[in-house]
Amino acid sequence: MRTDKLLRAERSTRTGPVQKGPVRTVSGCGKAMFNSVQRRHVALAHPGPGRLIVYRMGPIIMPTSPQAARCPRLTTRCLLKWTILSRERGVGRRVTAAQIQSHVRERRLERGLAQSELARRAGLTRQSISAIEAGQYVPNTLVAIRLAQSLNCSVEDLFGLPSRPARASIELVAGQAPGTRRLALAQVADRWVGYPLSAGRELQLGFVGADALLGDVTSPDDLLCLTSPERVERTAVLLGCDPGLGILGARLGLRSPDVRVLWLSASSQAALGAVASGNAHVAGIHLPDPRSGTYNLLFGRQALARTGGLVVEFARWEQGFVVSPGNPKSITRVDDLVRTDVRMVNREPGSGSRAFLDALLTHGGLPTELIAGYQRTVTSHVAAAAAVAGGGGDVAVALRATALALGLEFVPLGEVRFDFIIPRAHVDHPAVAGLLELLNSGALRAELGALPGYDATRTGSVHLDLAAEHGS
Repeated sequence: MRTDKLLRAERSTRTGPVQKGPVRTVSGCGKAMFNSVQRRHVALAHPGPGRLIVYRMGPIIMPTSPQAARCPRLTTRCLLKWTILSRERGVGRRVTAAQIQSHVRERRLERGLAQSELARRAGLTRQSISAIEAGQYVPNTLVAIRLAQSLNCSVEDLFGLPSRPARASIELVAGQAPGTRRLALAQVADRWVGYPLSAGRELQLGFVGADALLGDVTSPDDLLCLTSPERVERTAVLLGCDPGLGILGARLGLRSPDVRVLWLSASSQAALGAVASGNAHVAGIHLPDPRSGTYNLLFGRQALARTGGLVVEFARWEQGFVVSPGNPKSITRVDDLVRTDVRMVNREPGSGSRAFLDALLTHGGLPTELIAGYQRTVTSHVAAAAAVAGGGGDVAVALRATALALGLEFVPLGEVRFDFIIPRAHVDHPAVAGLLELLNSGALRAELGALPGYDATRTGSVHLDLAAEHGS
């Protein structure tokens, strides 16, 4: 069936039956749900093979989290491949104040388009484009999507809420830390206080809260539940080793408090194994292809070959040697690891850092037997850096961000890409859907990008979208 087939429905003025405009559909999308600007107005999408039907009870429909994320194409940049056509009664509503910030003009000029050309592509008038760029109109969702599609960007890139002016006075606790942009804020009495996230504050090693307690450790049937069944059903398990996943979980909790991503630290191979065995929803990995040197796609294809699914980028970061302040052993190259005066702290087998190091050793023709401490392993980037900080070794392989957080030196060796591997069956899970939507959040990208050595400019990019095997 053609994916651009137009579907129409009868229009009604009653609150039971709802009006529907013509909708251009996309094949293969799962169930989706929308809410309109007014919460009492609900619209549902009921897709069949090759079609999407949108019901609505109000003039403006906006996707919300996490229900709007039930289709992966809606929750990633691929949303902009959708084209939704409706009976247009106007571009939105006129405003007299800066209720929304428009970046349409900047994007249009970046692409060298005149207002008339953008209007033609989006199916609008030039006057409408001018009014939107001037901030005189707040566009409805359909118009915003069409503009974003025409400019090859996300809706969030075009429109946003005005930034709240910064408080006139924020008192920094212990002063401003050099090189630190990230602050934790709270109001204490009538003052805003800011804690620079540095000097170890940005890394917290604490206990993970339990959802249940075993009465008998040998019997899973003897269970005391501490979390409601509804909460468990709306929890997605994410396994991975990137310390930045803590930020992801915290932001998702603020954005969508009715869902939860349970992040548990695990090596890349362990995370893949848990997803393959059906014990986790998402695997976070950074594994290089030994032949091509590219990251994660080989392993993503293998893991998703039967079930289908997505490989979605989380972040890129610098990986290298973590050494003591001042680098007293002058460790700058992989060859230095075989020196008799150098002790190493290694990562466990199956971790991306171990694979990264082994690839460098193989390329340099360096046998692991000559490296003191090669068999001494820890199970996270933070633990590797902490071992060096505590004098347990002279060097470890970890992230720049973890090295600087513990006051250590960093010797860069390369850039690593950390991706999420998500089986097709889990894409519609409410927590996974909320995660995918969050990956396109400007706030998340900004915070990840503020971490030393992190690059979040391509966060949310879909590098692989595999269909499930027939009959699987």
